[in-house]
Amino acid sequence: MENRQPGVFTENAPRENVFAGTVGALLFALAGGVVYFLLDRVGFIAGISGFVAVVCAAKGYQVFARGESKKGLVISVIAAVLVIVLAWYCTLAADVFSAYKEWYAAGEVDYEISFFDALRGGYRFLEEKEIAAAYFKDLAIGLGLCVIGGVGYVLGTARRLKEKAAVSAQPQAVYPQDAYPREDAAAQYPPYPQEIPQPQYPPYPQEPRGTEPDQTNP
Repeated sequence: MENRQPGVFTENAPRENVFAGTVGALLFALAGGVVYFLLDRVGFIAGISGFVAVVCAAKGYQVFARGESKKGLVISVIAAVLVIVLAWYCTLAADVFSAYKEWYAAGEVDYEISFFDALRGGYRFLEEKEIAAAYFKDLAIGLGLCVIGGVGYVLGTARRLKEKAAVSAQPQAVYPQDAYPREDAAAQYPPYPQEIPQPQYPPYPQEPRGTEPDQTNP
């Protein structure tokens, strides 16, 4: 049985779906991954990619989970980091794919590979220490810029959620029509009279019958 204070009406908020929110965060964070990949193709590693990934992941979590919380914010940050790592590996695969095209054109290799082949076997190039050092350095810079780009948004959202939770914790008195049982509500007010009594006035004096007012001039 639900405990309700007299005169206070409360509604149950929709339950947060963490699993659906996680899926939404991963899907929306892909926007940041695309930005990272495109900027890497032109020779840039910008923190805007991390900011975009965090903001989009948080929005995706909110849409799919039908709510937002600090837990969702943490999940959004993790999703953004994972997507940045995925985008970094895609840049490695793209470099391997481009290298094989150049090697084939120069006659250094006898075959070309597809981009899918580069995705499957690109990690083998990381066995070379020099190549691994260069790519992991780029990954560290990308993640660092991701943190720098998204930290402002994360702190601002966390502060807003904290203020929202503080406001929600305060009781808000709302008096809907059915807050009280009908019999209790009726007992709180005096009965309304069925007929409004009319005021009683004294009878207006009338002149005696048979007498005429004097019409003669003095």
